[in-house]
Amino acid sequence: TVSIRLSGNFFCVPSQHKVMHTAAHHRHKWVQNAMQPFESSGWSRPRPQLSNSMGSKATLYSLSTRHYSFATAQYNSAFGDLPTHDSVGLRTATLAYLDAFDKQLWFDDPMVTVVGGRPYHSGKLGDTTDAAGVVNGRQVTADDATFCTILKSIQAQTDAARETVTAEKLLDYRRKMRNIEQKLLHPMLACQLVGNQAMDFLKQDGFTEIEESVEANHVERKFNDMLLEDEAGGMVSVQREPVFVACVSNFSNFLDLFRKTLRHLEVGVPCVVLSRSSTSQHCYRWFQLLSNLMQQHDMPSELLTFASCSVEQQRLLFTSFPASPVHFTGSRQVARLIKEVAPRTLASTAGPNTMVITEMTPQVAEAVRVSACIENSGQCTALRHVVTADLAPSAWKQVFTSRPDKDWKHHLQQGECAGLLEALEPLCSKDGEAAEGYLRIDEGLPVRVRHSNDLPLSIDEHWRQVVLDVTSLTGQRLQSEQGLSDVAEWLNLHQPISLSVNGSEELGLKLWEKTGVVVFTSGTLESPAMSCQARPQDGECFGEVPPRAELTQLTRFPMLVPSATASYNACYQNAFLRLACDLPLPPQLSYLLPIMHTMAKNEARGFCTLVLHYLFDACQGPWEGRGARTCLYGLQRPPLHLHSLFRITASATEAEVWPYILPFLATSAREQLMLSIAPDAPAR
Repeated sequence: TVSIRLSGNFFCVPSQHKVMHTAAHHRHKWVQNAMQPFESSGWSRPRPQLSNSMGSKATLYSLSTRHYSFATAQYNSAFGDLPTHDSVGLRTATLAYLDAFDKQLWFDDPMVTVVGGRPYHSGKLGDTTDAAGVVNGRQVTADDATFCTILKSIQAQTDAARETVTAEKLLDYRRKMRNIEQKLLHPMLACQLVGNQAMDFLKQDGFTEIEESVEANHVERKFNDMLLEDEAGGMVSVQREPVFVACVSNFSNFLDLFRKTLRHLEVGVPCVVLSRSSTSQHCYRWFQLLSNLMQQHDMPSELLTFASCSVEQQRLLFTSFPASPVHFTGSRQVARLIKEVAPRTLASTAGPNTMVITEMTPQVAEAVRVSACIENSGQCTALRHVVTADLAPSAWKQVFTSRPDKDWKHHLQQGECAGLLEALEPLCSKDGEAAEGYLRIDEGLPVRVRHSNDLPLSIDEHWRQVVLDVTSLTGQRLQSEQGLSDVAEWLNLHQPISLSVNGSEELGLKLWEKTGVVVFTSGTLESPAMSCQARPQDGECFGEVPPRAELTQLTRFPMLVPSATASYNACYQNAFLRLACDLPLPPQLSYLLPIMHTMAKNEARGFCTLVLHYLFDACQGPWEGRGARTCLYGLQRPPLHLHSLFRITASATEAEVWPYILPFLATSAREQLMLSIAPDAPAR
């Protein structure tokens, strides 16, 4: 999957003709249907009646594609008509909240475990710290008795999840939870979300996150509506084992509170919010707001738990409940550790975001500064690696000129998102960074750069520290086929979240064709692209996806935004899959019928049929986003100069192989498919 942004301050598009020309020029990299597109004068779509296990009637064809699946026509229709947002009122209310806030509150009302609406105060009392390591409150870590209470509660919810859900028992709390959501997003309470996050994480711009919540929630609510409609129709089953929400520090209001918690709660999935080892206060405070509102709206209190636990206790929770998903956003190292004990981990992981530039114009310099310094390098899309042509090390002094600010509130007042904070400078280890080759560009600036003529073998994240790796290539090497191939190979190996290219359109196109990053942003030297930040509510879909070679070591599935969060732990109903065997393929895919006829009429064949219908729908793209800047999103082929090699082992059956192979055979990616089949494999 990919989002590619091309306009506004990313790529100068003077006319609609140029937009369409650019989209067409990229088209062969997007996954397309392998045959000619469907024409209305051809096939008449059959509509046999499906009588499902829940007693409702539906047409089989209309149910052949999950409408909330990425890049379908119905998915695309969810964008647009966004609600309004009172940004001025929120800023005013937040500043007033901060001025009146009593810092003693987080000491007198410490973080504790909450189960079924009841707080548990027994345990080890300790300090909590903000992003600068300053003590800002207290926390009671659960003792054995409290931890057993957590275990019993989750076990009861897990047992309840195994009960068969019928149409009459369908768990649907959308009305109540959306009323709660509306109150949380009102400036009266949203100011507390922003203010608590600013005090705890030292976040400069929590307002944009609330704006994203208001607008992106509107899109994701539609996907949840579609998901519940499918469940009521007997097609899918939402698994309702409790979900563990491992909070992220920098974007907890949107990602944790709304995407991972509210969207699950409204479809009846219990949520267990986990404490953090640092910057955990603001996560606990949104939990308190949510818990109180749920009581006011008569929501079942057992659906929401806060587990104030040590890391060891959290790992014991994961191993005790392997059917429960763990939603995590953070580093690849931590995701790997979680996945070791939680097989249903759904991780969004950081990556070395990269910018390629051919010349350091004043506009590009500002794009580099904002991208590298956003939230003092505390954003998942913060720039970490720059590939340049013939740029002297001294040039970086002209990029970073502003001094660190002592007062983080100043940035909230001024609307700054990329200021340097003096409070975070002690996090930098001068000795350690010097040993790694990072040097300050100026003694008065907490900005460090490591220069090399070769692409780095590895890059550490250096969270909340403005640290850049700069790869300097000669202009001739950067523009050469070999140089571009070297950069592309590095990008495909390390998989940054975001790649931004500022130079010629030809340079951007070549890197686009040779890479497989999720977010690709193209700009010019006069109107450059930044590595931050996407607007998923406009169709700038994104995902923090690990490198393909280690994907399954870090996450069960790649997580995309926006999407129906609960669908990642949903499955097809077997009865529906068996019925789907009778669904005719579109004529354009009829050449696959001989393959389909080799499969028994069972769940596997039904699943393959649904996958082919999904691809027939999704491969109409790329779709154009709805925001101010041109955005194209859709399914992307592997890098065009590479192949996808499948090894079919001796134990693999034919039924197991086809679900992996058919997506290639049905699309323009089939020319990149290679098979290696063991001589004694049954599938041979």
